[in-house]
Amino acid sequence: MRLSHAIAARSALRPGRGLRYRALGSESLFRVLGATGPTVEVEVVSAPGLVPGLRLHLSLAGARAGEPVKLAANPQARLRSHLLGCFAIARTAGIH
Repeated sequence: MRLSHAIAARSALRPGRGLRYRALGSESLFRVLGATGPTVEVEVVSAPGLVPGLRLHLSLAGARAGEPVKLAANPQARLRSHLLGCFAIARTAGIH
């Protein structure tokens, strides 16, 4: 990997940046929350079958496979996304 590609890949994994994945006619968008060791924590912005706000851990290779995109800074949308994620987790756990 050339140095310029390595720098671009590292900057794409900074907190607040977006990662887009396209496959089989669908698109998923995630917000990077941080990288710790061999994993990157992301938050679902939009993805088929996943609840917005859900937090996931991706491998570094998986995160680097995403297309870096800029996300609009919208605090209300982030709060709503977080609350929806909490609701989905509570529902899954059987908490009503």
